[in-house]
This record gives sequence, structure tokens and C-alpha cells, in this order.
Amino acid sequence: MKLLRAKPWYSEANAQRFVSLCFLAIALLGIANAIVWLNLGFAFLYLVPLVLAAPFLSRWQAIAIAGICTVFAEGFSHLLDGYLWIPRAACIFITYTFVALLVREMTVYRRAAALRLQELEADFLQLHHAEQRLELLMNSTPVGIITVGADGTILSSNRAAHQIFDVGTGGLNGRSIDAFLPAAHAIQYKPGMTVEISGAPASGEALNARLWTSAFRRDGTDLTMMVIAPVTSQVPR
Repeated sequence: MKLLRAKPWYSEANAQRFVSLCFLAIALLGIANAIVWLNLGFAFLYLVPLVLAAPFLSRWQAIAIAGICTVFAEGFSHLLDGYLWIPRAACIFITYTFVALLVREMTVYRRAAALRLQELEADFLQLHHAEQRLELLMNSTPVGIITVGADGTILSSNRAAHQIFDVGTGGLNGRSIDAFLPAAHAIQYKPGMTVEISGAPASGEALNARLWTSAFRRDGTDLTMMVIAPVTSQVPR
């Protein structure tokens, strides 16, 4: 992930400069190939500027540059022996085109992956900030808010819920709602209900509360949001 986020000097910001340098390198190779009178081909050297320029070219531009490199590699190679240069030039052109297009497509994929990574990071930050705001809001309200799973297990709860049931922070999560609101399971967590219900805080004192329920789904799981507000003061049994 760190590599995808990196912005090296070899990037789109310097695309025009790199393409110009690659054209210059191709021209210099052609001149050197024409001057050096040896039975030696420079065809493999043209791959270097071609590969460097390919990420910043369109498909047709890459094919065109491959054709130019082929003309230079064969035209200045001093290897023009009869009609053998035709299949040789064809093989060189196919090789140049394949390499250029392969490098280009790999670079396009990398850019798309880097862009997608940036979008995911932005979404993650927004989600994290939203969760922080929601948690702050839930903990600042005087009513208890509990999220219950389909099996009756308390998945999350705010500060007020712990105070209502006289349980230390985090003491509700992972426990069954029936331990605190025995009648809650009887109403089957039907959404949109407002009922008065009796419960038992950890202190053993009776609790009368008004319960609002709302059902929703998260990650394919059925959940219930319970909002609990005491309607009377706690009375010893």
C-alpha cells in the first residue's frame, strides 16, 4: 500500500519531459547505430527508451513509437542482407509493440489501484469521523441506547445505558438483554414499538422504563436498536 501511494520522480507530472528524453534517446541510438560500422544490431537498446515512454502514451502512440524504433533498428543496423530483413523487422516490431503495450497496461492498472486506494482511505476517514460523532452523540444523551443482535446479545451500548442498569462501562456488551430486561425478548424486538417494561439493574432495585425499538441490518445481520428511558424513579423491592 505504501508503494501505491508513493509519488516518485517517474510520474505523470514529468510525463512530457520523459517522452521528450525518450525520443531524443531513440534518435541518438539511430545515429550511433549508423556511425558504428559493425555487424552488430542495436535493436535491444531501443527497448530502454520505449519502455520508459510507454506508460505516458496511448495505445496507438505506443504502437507508433514501436514502429519508429523498428525502422531505426533495421534502417541503421547494417544488417540488411537481402529479404531477410523483412521477417526480422516483423519480429522486432511485434516484440516492441508487445513490450510497450504490456508496460503501459501494467502502469494503467497501477494508477487505477493507487486512485482506488486513495478513495478507500478517504471513505475510511469519513466513516471513522462519522463513528466518532455518533459515539459522542450517543454518550451525551440521557437515555440508554443498546444495539441487540438477533439472538438477544447486546452488541453495543452507550454510557447512559450502563448508568440505568448500574453496570460499569463495557459491562453490558456481550451479555444477554434478558438479564436486564426479561420482558424485552417477549416482544420479539418488533420495530416501531413503544412499551413500558420492567427490568432489574445490577443493584437489584426495580426499574420501570419506556422502551422504543427499531430494527435495521448491518453486514447482512439483523439488529435491533433499543432506546430506554426510565419513567419512574427506582423503588426498592
